[in-house]
This record gives sequence, C-alpha cells and structure tokens, in this order.
Amino acid sequence: MPQSFYKFYYHIIWGTKYREQIITLEIEELLKEYIPKKIKLNNGICTALNMTADHLHLLVSISPKISVAEFIHKIKGSSSHFVNTSLD
Repeated sequence: MPQSFYKFYYHIIWGTKYREQIITLEIEELLKEYIPKKIKLNNGICTALNMTADHLHLLVSISPKISVAEFIHKIKGSSSHFVNTSLD
C-alpha cells in the first residue's frame, strides 16, 4: 500500500495574556527547547519558531489526522504549563 503524502504549513501566532511583555530571554530559551519537541511528539514538524516579549510565531507542518485547533491547544496549553512549572 502506498504511503500518503501531505504538505500543510501553518503560520500560528499567539500572544501573552493581555499582551503583557513577559517573555524574557529565560522563557524564550525554555520555549525554543520545549515547543519543537512537543510538536514532534504530536506528529508535526517545526520549521520556524520566533518570539518577542508579548507574542510568538510558529511555522509548522501538521498531520491531517489532527485538527489545527486541537494541535494548537496541545502545544499552547502544554508550553504554558511547562513555563509556569519551570520557573517555580
């Protein structure tokens, strides 16, 4: 049986709550290590990840087996939890 081929790229942007400028260099380093690993665990490919003090940009390829909303929910929720628990 032939393998399926897909090439879906999404430019995802999300901001901090109330656009507060809370993404410090320390948080940026944590996220740049964590997010690509979490994307890979969810069968995605992280092409680019950049951030400023109040938002981040993510270019990602997502499997058609998962909805974009579900994928974003998993990455955004887990990365927020990861940062909050790492800085305690």
